[in-house]
Amino acid sequence: ISLNRGLWKCAKDITRIASQDNIDIKSIFDLNTRTIQKEISLLKSAIESNLPMNTINPAFQWAQSVSDVFLNIKFAHKLDAPATLNVEAQNVSLNTQSLTLRASDGRKLFALDLELLKEIIPEESTWSMASVGRMTINLKKKDNPSKWARLTRSRKKPSNLHYWFEIHEKHSAELEKLNDDENDSEDENDSQNSNNNNNNNKDNKDNNNPSTSTSTTTNEKKKSKKDQRTEKLNDSEFEKEKNRINQWLKTQINEVENKGREKKREIDEESRNKKKLIDEETEKEKVKLRNEHSDMMKVAEENNKNKKKENNNDNKNENKDEL
Repeated sequence: ISLNRGLWKCAKDITRIASQDNIDIKSIFDLNTRTIQKEISLLKSAIESNLPMNTINPAFQWAQSVSDVFLNIKFAHKLDAPATLNVEAQNVSLNTQSLTLRASDGRKLFALDLELLKEIIPEESTWSMASVGRMTINLKKKDNPSKWARLTRSRKKPSNLHYWFEIHEKHSAELEKLNDDENDSEDENDSQNSNNNNNNNKDNKDNNNPSTSTSTTTNEKKKSKKDQRTEKLNDSEFEKEKNRINQWLKTQINEVENKGREKKREIDEESRNKKKLIDEETEKEKVKLRNEHSDMMKVAEENNKNKKKENNNDNKNENKDEL
C-alpha cells in the first residue's frame, strides 16, 4: 500500500522493522516494483505517441550487378549508429526513375527519396524487411546488361549514402567484363570509322581538313583526362570508405572488449560477495554445531553425575542391609 501510494518514508520504516523481525518482504516488493514499472512504461508510451515524430534520413549502402541495383537501408541516422528496432514500412513506391520510402516505429519517421540515374523496371523490382532494423531493395535495371556510373541523377553524393563493398565484390568480375566488352566494341567502331574516313579521304582529297583531326584528338584527350579524374575520384571515395569501415571495426572491437572486461569485473565482484556470504554462513553453522556440541556434553556430564549418585546411594543401602 505504501508503495502504491508513494509513501516512501513509510515503506522504508516498514522494511527496517521487517528486517529486524526477520520477515521476508522481498517477494512483495518485487511484485509491486513490476506493477509500478509496467504502469510507468504504459504512461511513457502514451506520452510519446502524442509527440510529433522526428523525421530521419536513414543511412544506406548501394551496389550493382549488370542487371540489378542493390540497396541496404539501415534505420539509423548513421551507418555505424545503433539501428532502430520494430520499424514497419508505411509506403514503398518504386517508379521508373525514382524511389520513395516511408517507415516508422511509432516514434521516428524514416524518409528516403531518390532520383535514380537511369530507368528501372518497377514491376520486377522487390523490397523486404530484414533483421536488426534493416531493409533491402533490389531494383531491376531497364538497360540490361549495363553499369551505372553512380546511383542518383544528381552528381552530388548524399551524406547518408555509402558503397556496399561486400556485394560489389561478388559482381565486380562481370562488371569489369562488361567494361572490357564495351571498350572492345568502341575500339571496333573507332577502327571502322577510321577506315571509312580513310576511304573517303582517298576518294575526296579536297575534303581532307587538318583542323578536324586536331579537334578529334583534343576531344579524345579531354575525354581521357575526364576518365582519369573520375577514376581518381572513385579511388579516393573507396579509400575513405575503407578507412571509415576499419575505424568502425576498431571502435566496435574496443566496445566489445570493454564490455567483456566490465562483465568480468562484475562476475568477480559477485563471486567475491557470494564467497564471503558462504564463508559467513559456514562460520554460523560451525558456531551453531559447537554450541549444540557443548550443550550435548553438558547433558551427558549431568547424566553421568546423576548415575554416579544413584550408584553411591545403592551401595550405601546395600551396606545398611548387610549390617
